Amino acid sequence: MDSIDVDKNGKINYTEFLASSLSKEELFTPTNLMKMFRLLDKDGNGEIDRSELEGLFQDNGVDNINGKSLEELILSCDKDNSGTISFE
Repeated sequence: MDSIDVDKNGKINYTEFLASSLSKEELFTPTNLMKMFRLLDKDGNGEIDRSELEGLFQDNGVDNINGKSLEELILSCDKDNSGTISFE
């Protein structure tokens, strides 16, 4: 139960249920990853920037992420040192 309840609210929601019922191989196909990336890339420029990440967290009720955490997230995924995340 703990591994499925990602938001740790004591309940399994629809998204958590679906994610737990799919294998990683089925979920993380190149096509699915590109679709997920495009959902996050709100302006459609092929990159996910800080404001898009902030919006993602805010839209999902995560208010306690700070600028440093966002920067660390971007840096961990930023392969070309552009300050954004691109799909490669």
